[in-house]
Amino acid sequence: DPSGTHREAVATQLAPYVDGELVRGVVIGLYDAGKTEIYGFGKGPSGKQPDGKTLFDLGTLTKVYTGVLLAEAVQHKEVELDAPISDLMPTGVTVPTRDEVAISAKHLALHSSGLPRHPSSLTSRKPLPDPFAAYNDDALYQDLVTTTLDAAPGTTIQISDYGIGLLGFALGRKIGGGYGAALKTRILDPLGLSDTFLTLPTGASARKAIGTDDNLEPAPRWTWGALAGAGGLVSSARDCLKFLDAQLDAAAGSRGTLRPQLRLAQEAQLDRGGDNEALAWMID
Repeated sequence: DPSGTHREAVATQLAPYVDGELVRGVVIGLYDAGKTEIYGFGKGPSGKQPDGKTLFDLGTLTKVYTGVLLAEAVQHKEVELDAPISDLMPTGVTVPTRDEVAISAKHLALHSSGLPRHPSSLTSRKPLPDPFAAYNDDALYQDLVTTTLDAAPGTTIQISDYGIGLLGFALGRKIGGGYGAALKTRILDPLGLSDTFLTLPTGASARKAIGTDDNLEPAPRWTWGALAGAGGLVSSARDCLKFLDAQLDAAAGSRGTLRPQLRLAQEAQLDRGGDNEALAWMID
């Protein structure tokens, strides 16, 4: 919006990054008590200036959506936070334990499962441009059988794409249809997040910004496979602000759509003061 209140101030801050070619294109979304402003700079898809509908990889922010999906399943009594995640796996698939402590859904959401950051089958091979390419259900099952936990579940917080990815995978199995379908039906559609996708629909690719490396050369998108719940989502600035608005509305006590689930996802889960964790949220 060229007439937005804060466009000039934002443009002044962004100019060194765009002019200095540190970024090719960027979209900035501002939120203030329900009012939003969205500004695009540089070049986006097809060389045009990006805007509020330009699609970007959310990457690790996907974890927050997975946390909300967990809260939704808990509210529907489909999943218990403290129940073993192995209960949601197919018969015969073993989930690692340590010191006779089983990994729960809560452990996965809090990054306290003891699972390493990435599965061993990915870390043991030569780095690839898309490290999760072809990481399917069978690959996940095989890694679960062979994984040794770094610590007993519930004792150490260690960021783990493996853990959150496993959580999303398990929720997709329990709810039905897989992670992408479960998230769309239970979270994205009810919140009206029409620009947030796991798989880009026909026609949306033209709005997708291409990621770049440090030299601003095109970089391939990570596909994530069975671990999509850790980083697979694509969204727009418009949808991200809409999601933020729903989160803040829930925190304010609203009874609107999915507000109880959003509040549950925001609740501190650790028995301690100061820095804390909610379901895939860090709390300061």
